[in-house]
Amino acid sequence: MLYLSSPTPQKPGTAAVEYLLISAPNRLTGARLRFHLEAAGLRTGETDAGLEVWCGERDWQAIVEAMAVTLSPAERRDTRVAAVRGGGQAAVHHAIFRARTVASLLEEFSRRWLDDVLADKRIAIYFQPLVQYPPGRIHGYECLMRGIETDGRLIEPGRMFDAACALEKISRLDDECRMAALRMAARYASRGLTFFVNFLPSAIHDPEACVRRMSRQLGDKLAPHQIAFEVVETDKVHDRQHLGAVLRTFRKAGFKVALDDVGAGYSSLLNLSALRPDYIKLDGELVRRAARSALEAKMVRDLAETARQNGIVTVAEGIETAAQFAFVLRSGIRLTQGMFHARPAPAPLGQAEARSVLGRARAVATGVAAA
Repeated sequence: MLYLSSPTPQKPGTAAVEYLLISAPNRLTGARLRFHLEAAGLRTGETDAGLEVWCGERDWQAIVEAMAVTLSPAERRDTRVAAVRGGGQAAVHHAIFRARTVASLLEEFSRRWLDDVLADKRIAIYFQPLVQYPPGRIHGYECLMRGIETDGRLIEPGRMFDAACALEKISRLDDECRMAALRMAARYASRGLTFFVNFLPSAIHDPEACVRRMSRQLGDKLAPHQIAFEVVETDKVHDRQHLGAVLRTFRKAGFKVALDDVGAGYSSLLNLSALRPDYIKLDGELVRRAARSALEAKMVRDLAETARQNGIVTVAEGIETAAQFAFVLRSGIRLTQGMFHARPAPAPLGQAEARSVLGRARAVATGVAAA
Protein backbone atom coordinates (compact mmCIF):
# COMPACT_ATOMS: atom_id res chain seq x y z
CA MET A 1 0.00 0.00 0.00
CA LEU A 2 1.34 3.43 -0.93
CA TYR A 3 0.52 6.31 1.38
CA LEU A 4 0.75 9.70 -0.36
CA SER A 5 0.60 13.05 1.36
CA SER A 6 -1.52 16.01 0.40
CA PRO A 7 0.01 18.63 -1.91
CA THR A 8 2.96 20.53 -0.46
CA PRO A 9 3.33 24.21 -1.44
CA GLN A 10 6.56 25.01 -3.27
CA LYS A 11 9.07 27.33 -1.64
CA PRO A 12 9.19 30.82 -3.21
CA GLY A 13 11.64 30.99 -6.08
CA THR A 14 11.70 27.23 -6.80
CA ALA A 15 10.24 25.47 -9.82
CA ALA A 16 7.68 22.76 -9.20
CA VAL A 17 8.68 19.15 -9.90
CA GLU A 18 6.64 18.13 -12.93
CA TYR A 19 7.59 14.47 -13.03
CA LEU A 20 10.08 11.91 -11.78
CA LEU A 21 12.36 9.77 -13.94
CA ILE A 22 13.00 6.44 -12.26
CA SER A 23 15.77 4.07 -13.30
CA ALA A 24 15.15 0.67 -11.73
CA PRO A 25 17.94 -1.95 -11.47
CA ASN A 26 15.91 -4.48 -13.48
CA ARG A 27 12.64 -4.92 -15.37
CA LEU A 28 10.95 -6.82 -12.54
CA THR A 29 11.60 -4.06 -10.01
CA GLY A 30 10.47 -1.44 -12.52
CA ALA A 31 7.24 -3.32 -13.25
CA ARG A 32 6.51 -3.70 -9.54
CA LEU A 33 7.07 -0.01 -8.91
CA ARG A 34 4.85 0.96 -11.83
CA PHE A 35 2.06 -1.32 -10.58
CA HIS A 36 2.09 0.22 -7.09
CA LEU A 37 2.36 3.80 -8.33
CA GLU A 38 -0.57 3.39 -10.72
CA ALA A 39 -2.59 1.70 -7.96
CA ALA A 40 -2.00 4.86 -5.91
CA GLY A 41 -3.56 6.94 -8.69
CA LEU A 42 -0.40 8.27 -10.35
CA ARG A 43 0.09 8.53 -14.11
CA THR A 44 3.18 6.73 -15.42
CA GLY A 45 4.89 6.13 -18.73
CA GLU A 46 7.92 4.38 -20.24
CA THR A 47 10.76 6.27 -21.97
CA ASP A 48 14.33 5.47 -22.97
CA ALA A 49 15.43 7.31 -19.84
CA GLY A 50 13.31 5.12 -17.57
CA LEU A 51 9.91 5.11 -15.86
CA GLU A 52 8.15 8.49 -15.86
CA VAL A 53 5.88 9.35 -12.93
CA TRP A 54 3.86 12.55 -13.24
CA CYS A 55 3.61 14.37 -9.94
CA GLY A 56 0.72 16.70 -10.70
CA GLU A 57 -0.06 18.28 -7.34
CA ARG A 58 1.51 15.43 -5.38
CA ASP A 59 4.45 15.99 -3.07
CA TRP A 60 7.27 14.26 -4.94
CA GLN A 61 9.07 13.50 -1.70
CA ALA A 62 6.05 11.56 -0.47
CA ILE A 63 6.05 9.59 -3.75
CA VAL A 64 9.68 8.58 -3.26
CA GLU A 65 9.02 7.62 0.38
CA ALA A 66 6.04 5.52 -0.68
CA MET A 67 8.08 3.84 -3.40
CA ALA A 68 10.74 2.92 -0.85
CA VAL A 69 8.30 0.76 1.09
CA THR A 70 7.98 -1.58 -1.91
CA LEU A 71 11.76 -1.86 -2.37
CA SER A 72 14.31 -3.99 -0.58
CA PRO A 73 17.34 -2.22 0.94
CA ALA A 74 19.46 -3.36 -2.02
CA GLU A 75 16.87 -2.07 -4.52
CA ARG A 76 16.77 1.31 -2.74
CA ARG A 77 20.52 1.59 -3.28
CA ASP A 78 20.24 0.62 -6.97
CA THR A 79 17.10 2.55 -7.99
CA ARG A 80 17.84 6.11 -9.12
CA VAL A 81 15.38 9.02 -9.20
CA ALA A 82 15.64 12.27 -11.15
CA ALA A 83 13.24 15.13 -10.37
CA VAL A 84 12.46 17.07 -13.57
CA ARG A 85 11.56 20.71 -13.12
CA GLY A 86 10.27 22.58 -16.15
CA GLY A 87 10.10 21.39 -19.75
CA GLY A 88 12.60 20.73 -22.52
CA GLN A 89 15.53 18.40 -23.00
CA ALA A 90 17.84 20.67 -21.03
CA ALA A 91 15.70 20.20 -17.93
CA VAL A 92 15.71 16.42 -18.46
CA HIS A 93 19.48 16.27 -18.95
CA HIS A 94 20.04 18.44 -15.88
CA ALA A 95 17.79 16.19 -13.79
CA ILE A 96 19.47 12.98 -14.99
CA PHE A 97 22.89 14.44 -14.20
CA ARG A 98 21.68 15.10 -10.64
CA ALA A 99 19.83 11.78 -10.20
CA ARG A 100 20.04 10.24 -6.75
CA THR A 101 19.45 6.78 -5.38
CA VAL A 102 16.25 6.19 -3.40
CA ALA A 103 18.37 5.36 -0.35
CA SER A 104 20.28 8.67 -0.43
CA LEU A 105 17.09 10.66 -1.06
CA LEU A 106 15.43 9.03 1.94
CA GLU A 107 18.34 10.03 4.14
CA GLU A 108 18.05 13.61 2.92
CA PHE A 109 14.29 13.72 3.34
CA SER A 110 14.66 12.38 6.85
CA ARG A 111 16.98 15.21 7.77
CA ARG A 112 14.54 17.67 6.25
CA TRP A 113 11.35 16.65 8.01
CA LEU A 114 11.20 13.41 9.99
CA ASP A 115 14.08 14.26 12.30
CA ASP A 116 12.70 17.77 12.65
CA VAL A 117 9.24 16.45 13.50
CA LEU A 118 10.72 14.20 16.17
CA ALA A 119 13.13 16.79 17.54
CA ASP A 120 10.40 19.45 17.75
CA LYS A 121 7.91 16.90 19.12
CA ARG A 122 5.46 17.87 16.39
CA ILE A 123 3.24 14.91 17.11
CA ALA A 124 -0.46 15.42 17.76
CA ILE A 125 -2.67 12.92 19.55
CA TYR A 126 -6.26 12.45 18.41
CA PHE A 127 -8.82 10.71 20.62
CA GLN A 128 -11.50 8.26 19.48
CA PRO A 129 -13.97 7.07 22.13
CA LEU A 130 -14.77 3.49 23.07
CA VAL A 131 -18.46 3.21 23.92
CA GLN A 132 -19.66 0.69 26.50
CA TYR A 133 -23.28 -0.33 26.05
CA PRO A 134 -24.88 -1.38 28.26
CA PRO A 135 -24.80 0.52 30.58
CA GLY A 136 -24.21 3.47 28.23
CA ARG A 137 -20.94 5.21 29.08
CA ILE A 138 -17.63 6.28 27.57
CA HIS A 139 -15.21 3.53 28.60
CA GLY A 140 -12.12 5.34 27.34
CA TYR A 141 -10.26 6.55 24.26
CA GLU A 142 -7.76 5.24 21.76
CA CYS A 143 -4.87 7.69 21.35
CA LEU A 144 -4.10 8.03 17.63
CA MET A 145 -0.96 9.72 16.28
CA ARG A 146 -0.69 12.42 13.63
CA GLY A 147 2.44 14.31 12.62
CA ILE A 148 2.34 18.08 12.19
CA GLU A 149 3.93 20.00 9.31
CA THR A 150 5.59 23.34 10.06
CA ASP A 151 2.55 25.08 8.50
CA GLY A 152 0.16 23.18 10.79
CA ARG A 153 -1.10 20.58 8.31
CA LEU A 154 -1.35 17.02 9.56
CA ILE A 155 0.93 14.22 8.38
CA GLU A 156 -0.84 10.89 8.15
CA PRO A 157 0.62 8.12 10.33
CA GLY A 158 1.13 5.88 7.29
CA ARG A 159 3.59 8.33 5.78
CA MET A 160 5.40 8.75 9.12
CA PHE A 161 5.86 5.04 9.70
CA ASP A 162 6.70 4.26 6.07
CA ALA A 163 9.53 6.79 6.19
CA ALA A 164 10.68 5.62 9.62
CA CYS A 165 10.69 2.00 8.45
CA ALA A 166 12.71 2.78 5.34
CA LEU A 167 15.22 4.78 7.41
CA GLU A 168 15.34 2.37 10.37
CA LYS A 169 13.88 4.97 12.74
CA ILE A 170 10.89 2.92 13.86
CA SER A 171 12.05 2.62 17.48
CA ARG A 172 12.48 6.37 17.85
CA LEU A 173 9.16 7.21 16.19
CA ASP A 174 7.29 4.58 18.20
CA ASP A 175 8.82 5.89 21.43
CA GLU A 176 7.96 9.52 20.64
CA CYS A 177 4.37 8.58 19.78
CA ARG A 178 3.97 6.54 22.95
CA MET A 179 5.31 9.34 25.14
CA ALA A 180 3.13 11.93 23.39
CA ALA A 181 0.07 9.75 23.95
CA LEU A 182 0.89 9.37 27.65
CA ARG A 183 1.40 13.13 28.04
CA MET A 184 -1.99 13.84 26.49
CA ALA A 185 -3.75 11.05 28.39
CA ALA A 186 -2.39 12.46 31.65
CA ARG A 187 -3.71 15.90 30.68
CA TYR A 188 -7.23 14.53 30.28
CA ALA A 189 -7.04 12.06 33.16
CA SER A 190 -10.45 11.25 34.54
CA ARG A 191 -11.50 8.63 37.01
CA GLY A 192 -12.79 5.52 35.30
CA LEU A 193 -11.44 6.24 31.81
CA THR A 194 -9.00 3.88 30.07
CA PHE A 195 -6.62 5.22 27.44
CA PHE A 196 -5.44 2.84 24.71
CA VAL A 197 -1.90 3.57 23.52
CA ASN A 198 -0.50 1.86 20.42
CA PHE A 199 2.98 0.39 20.28
CA LEU A 200 5.15 -1.87 18.14
CA PRO A 201 6.76 -4.69 20.17
CA SER A 202 9.78 -4.81 17.85
CA ALA A 203 10.51 -1.16 18.70
CA ILE A 204 11.03 -1.94 22.38
CA HIS A 205 14.48 -3.38 23.07
CA ASP A 206 14.62 -2.89 26.86
CA PRO A 207 11.11 -3.32 28.34
CA GLU A 208 12.12 -2.43 31.91
CA ALA A 209 13.81 0.82 30.88
CA CYS A 210 10.78 1.60 28.73
CA VAL A 211 8.44 1.09 31.70
CA ARG A 212 10.54 3.32 33.96
CA ARG A 213 10.46 6.11 31.40
CA MET A 214 6.71 5.81 30.84
CA SER A 215 6.01 5.74 34.58
CA ARG A 216 7.98 8.96 35.06
CA GLN A 217 5.93 10.53 32.27
CA LEU A 218 2.63 9.63 33.96
CA GLY A 219 3.75 10.64 37.44
CA ASP A 220 0.75 10.68 39.77
CA LYS A 221 -1.65 12.07 37.17
CA LEU A 222 -2.87 8.74 35.84
CA ALA A 223 -2.83 5.28 37.44
CA PRO A 224 -1.06 2.57 35.40
CA HIS A 225 -4.25 0.47 35.21
CA GLN A 226 -5.88 3.31 33.25
CA ILE A 227 -3.45 2.71 30.37
CA ALA A 228 -3.93 -0.22 27.98
CA PHE A 229 -0.96 -0.71 25.69
CA GLU A 230 -2.26 -1.94 22.36
CA VAL A 231 -0.13 -4.19 20.15
CA VAL A 232 -0.70 -2.94 16.61
CA GLU A 233 -0.80 -5.33 13.65
CA THR A 234 -0.95 -8.31 16.02
CA ASP A 235 -1.10 -10.78 13.15
CA LYS A 236 2.30 -9.57 11.89
CA VAL A 237 4.13 -10.19 15.17
CA HIS A 238 6.50 -13.09 14.57
CA ASP A 239 8.57 -13.06 17.76
CA ARG A 240 5.96 -14.09 20.31
CA GLN A 241 8.65 -14.75 22.91
CA HIS A 242 9.78 -11.10 22.78
CA LEU A 243 6.16 -9.90 22.74
CA GLY A 244 5.42 -12.03 25.80
CA ALA A 245 8.42 -10.55 27.64
CA VAL A 246 7.29 -7.00 26.84
CA LEU A 247 3.70 -7.64 27.94
CA ARG A 248 4.78 -9.33 31.18
CA THR A 249 6.94 -6.33 32.04
CA PHE A 250 4.07 -3.93 31.28
CA ARG A 251 1.66 -5.97 33.41
CA LYS A 252 4.11 -6.15 36.33
CA ALA A 253 4.12 -2.32 36.33
CA GLY A 254 0.31 -2.31 36.53
CA PHE A 255 -0.51 -1.49 32.91
CA LYS A 256 -3.16 -3.34 30.92
CA VAL A 257 -2.49 -4.82 27.49
CA ALA A 258 -4.58 -5.27 24.35
CA LEU A 259 -4.15 -7.15 21.09
CA ASP A 260 -5.29 -5.33 17.95
CA ASP A 261 -6.70 -6.77 14.70
CA VAL A 262 -7.61 -10.12 16.29
CA GLY A 263 -9.28 -12.36 13.74
CA ALA A 264 -7.34 -10.93 10.80
CA GLY A 265 -5.24 -14.09 10.61
CA TYR A 266 -4.52 -17.40 12.25
CA SER A 267 -1.47 -16.25 14.20
CA SER A 268 -3.51 -13.63 16.09
CA LEU A 269 -5.60 -16.50 17.51
CA LEU A 270 -2.40 -18.20 18.69
CA ASN A 271 -1.40 -14.92 20.35
CA LEU A 272 -4.78 -14.78 22.10
CA SER A 273 -4.23 -18.23 23.59
CA ALA A 274 -0.60 -17.70 24.57
CA LEU A 275 -0.66 -14.11 25.80
CA ARG A 276 -4.05 -13.80 27.56
CA PRO A 277 -4.40 -10.01 27.12
CA ASP A 278 -6.82 -7.83 29.09
CA TYR A 279 -8.53 -6.76 25.85
CA ILE A 280 -8.81 -7.99 22.31
CA LYS A 281 -9.84 -5.63 19.52
CA LEU A 282 -11.52 -7.49 16.69
CA ASP A 283 -10.30 -6.64 13.20
CA GLY A 284 -12.60 -3.93 11.82
CA GLU A 285 -12.88 -5.52 8.40
CA LEU A 286 -13.93 -8.83 9.98
CA VAL A 287 -16.62 -7.08 12.03
CA ARG A 288 -18.01 -5.24 9.00
CA ARG A 289 -18.13 -8.46 6.96
CA ALA A 290 -19.69 -10.35 9.86
CA ALA A 291 -22.62 -7.93 9.92
CA ARG A 292 -23.52 -9.32 6.44
CA SER A 293 -22.23 -12.91 6.60
CA ALA A 294 -23.62 -15.72 8.78
CA LEU A 295 -20.31 -17.62 8.73
CA GLU A 296 -18.21 -14.65 9.81
CA ALA A 297 -20.89 -13.61 12.30
CA LYS A 298 -20.39 -16.98 13.99
CA MET A 299 -16.62 -16.39 14.01
CA VAL A 300 -17.12 -13.07 15.79
CA ARG A 301 -19.49 -14.57 18.37
CA ASP A 302 -17.12 -17.49 18.99
CA LEU A 303 -14.15 -15.18 19.44
CA ALA A 304 -16.09 -12.99 21.86
CA GLU A 305 -17.30 -16.01 23.84
CA THR A 306 -13.80 -17.52 24.03
CA ALA A 307 -12.49 -14.19 25.28
CA ARG A 308 -15.25 -13.90 27.88
CA GLN A 309 -14.57 -17.39 29.23
CA ASN A 310 -10.93 -16.40 29.71
CA GLY A 311 -11.64 -13.08 31.40
CA ILE A 312 -10.71 -11.03 28.31
CA VAL A 313 -12.78 -8.01 27.26
CA THR A 314 -13.69 -7.82 23.55
CA VAL A 315 -13.77 -4.55 21.62
CA ALA A 316 -15.41 -4.40 18.19
CA GLU A 317 -13.69 -1.63 16.23
CA GLY A 318 -14.34 -0.17 12.81
CA ILE A 319 -18.07 0.33 13.49
CA GLU A 320 -19.33 2.64 10.78
CA THR A 321 -23.10 2.12 10.66
CA ALA A 322 -26.07 1.59 12.95
CA ALA A 323 -26.54 -1.88 11.43
CA GLN A 324 -22.99 -2.90 12.37
CA PHE A 325 -23.48 -1.56 15.90
CA ALA A 326 -26.74 -3.50 16.20
CA PHE A 327 -24.96 -6.67 15.06
CA VAL A 328 -22.24 -6.46 17.71
CA LEU A 329 -24.83 -5.77 20.41
CA ARG A 330 -26.73 -8.90 19.35
CA SER A 331 -23.40 -10.77 19.47
CA GLY A 332 -22.95 -9.90 23.12
CA ILE A 333 -20.10 -7.41 22.62
CA ARG A 334 -20.38 -4.42 24.92
CA LEU A 335 -17.38 -2.31 23.89
CA THR A 336 -17.35 -0.68 20.45
CA GLN A 337 -15.32 1.91 18.57
CA GLY A 338 -15.65 3.53 15.17
CA MET A 339 -16.92 6.37 13.03
CA PHE A 340 -20.54 5.54 13.90
CA HIS A 341 -19.84 6.87 17.38
CA ALA A 342 -17.32 9.63 16.66
CA ARG A 343 -14.36 10.55 14.50
CA PRO A 344 -10.93 10.97 16.11
CA ALA A 345 -10.63 14.49 17.52
CA PRO A 346 -7.88 16.59 19.14
CA ALA A 347 -9.55 16.29 22.55
CA PRO A 348 -11.89 13.84 24.30
CA LEU A 349 -15.61 14.41 23.98
CA GLY A 350 -17.21 17.27 25.82
CA GLN A 351 -20.33 16.64 27.90
CA ALA A 352 -22.76 17.61 25.13
CA GLU A 353 -20.87 15.52 22.56
CA ALA A 354 -20.81 12.52 24.89
CA ARG A 355 -24.58 12.79 25.46
CA SER A 356 -25.13 12.84 21.69
CA VAL A 357 -22.89 9.78 21.13
CA LEU A 358 -24.55 7.81 23.93
CA GLY A 359 -28.03 8.89 22.80
CA ARG A 360 -27.35 7.52 19.31
CA ALA A 361 -26.12 4.26 20.82
CA ARG A 362 -29.19 4.06 23.07
CA ALA A 363 -31.54 4.48 20.12
CA VAL A 364 -29.97 1.52 18.29
CA ALA A 365 -29.88 -0.60 21.46
CA THR A 366 -33.58 0.09 22.07
CA GLY A 367 -34.36 -1.15 18.55
CA VAL A 368 -32.30 -4.31 19.11
CA ALA A 369 -34.10 -5.04 22.40
CA ALA A 370 -37.50 -4.55 20.77
CA ALA A 371 -36.75 -6.83 17.81
